[in-house]
Amino acid sequence: MKLPLLALLTCLPCLALAQSQPSTNATVTPVAPAGAQDHQRPPHGPPDPAQILEHLTKALQLTSSQQDQIKPILEAQLAQMKSIHDDTSSTDDQKQEQMQALRQDTAKQIEAVLTPDQVTQFEQMHPPHRDK
Repeated sequence: MKLPLLALLTCLPCLALAQSQPSTNATVTPVAPAGAQDHQRPPHGPPDPAQILEHLTKALQLTSSQQDQIKPILEAQLAQMKSIHDDTSSTDDQKQEQMQALRQDTAKQIEAVLTPDQVTQFEQMHPPHRDK
């Protein structure tokens, strides 16, 4: 008899709270964990070259010389991505192929600046996409 009474007493605050809450179908906006905004970009937005360079610098321990060489590569990639995106004469499939080719070309240009150990790390970070 004590157990059901104890169970009832522990559930009463929950029941009272549930009844006191208005029963609307309001949506709840998820809250990002602390610090999660540091490296977010809008969905489907272009990558930020500065954030990518910062990420690569930390992950690969890039020298300042390497950073100076990689920065214009990333900026050129962004400009080309915008150009591909804004091209109204290409189909979505064509744009997707052009973006994939641009990513591969950018990766090759970045790898040319890296040491062999950094290339290995970079390739592990960005494995090549496989055809379906």
